[in-house]
Amino acid sequence: MKPPNPQEADFFRLRAEWLRFKNHVFDANTELPTLAAVIDDVRRLMEERGSLGVVYLDMAAEPGMEAARGWQAYDELLRAFARALLSLKGEGGPLSPRDIVAVTSVRSDKFLVFMRAGDPGGVDSGSMDARARRLCEKLAEAIPRFLESARKAPVPFHEGHAVMFRDPMLRAERSMHRALDEAMFMSLTQRTREDDRRLQGLDEIIGEEEVVTLYQPILDLRTLDVLGHEVFSRGPA
Repeated sequence: MKPPNPQEADFFRLRAEWLRFKNHVFDANTELPTLAAVIDDVRRLMEERGSLGVVYLDMAAEPGMEAARGWQAYDELLRAFARALLSLKGEGGPLSPRDIVAVTSVRSDKFLVFMRAGDPGGVDSGSMDARARRLCEKLAEAIPRFLESARKAPVPFHEGHAVMFRDPMLRAERSMHRALDEAMFMSLTQRTREDDRRLQGLDEIIGEEEVVTLYQPILDLRTLDVLGHEVFSRGPA
């Protein structure tokens, strides 16, 4: 029997370690890196430009979306969303080739876009509002090209954004995480506002007595005795 080659054993051991490491920093479904994989690139870009915008995109905008679709269909939706995002890079698009697109973690449905300044003046809150709004508009237009079902109904997502600044008194990584927390909080407040609007609409429907309730008897078909009633309630069409 041929003795094992130490070099081959080292090769396979290193390859196994590399694959294990890759599985923690690269999302195979969306083919995007995770935040852990790009954090050094983000730091360098922020130090180079002085400031950097971050956009947080949450696909879990509608509660129960994955449960309603099934995880396979939801994975397909996430892949289409990632491809639509990447398609916006380039001349005339809302993203430049050097902007960084990532997911927060492996198998996540939360996306991050790090946007560099287009001029030496850097990014500020006012310009970031406009850039994030344009990104979302173009993204909503692009998704149907990658997902057929999105041609019939728009894909809901929530957005938040913030600006991170280079500060020699602060560690760059913590500045990034503070900006990410701010963007995430903005996204959550958007969801809260939408929930409040739904509740307000429901209160108005009930207050204006626009709810119709129908009763349907449940019969024993042999004796035609009424065993009970089913109740159906519906609002305005």
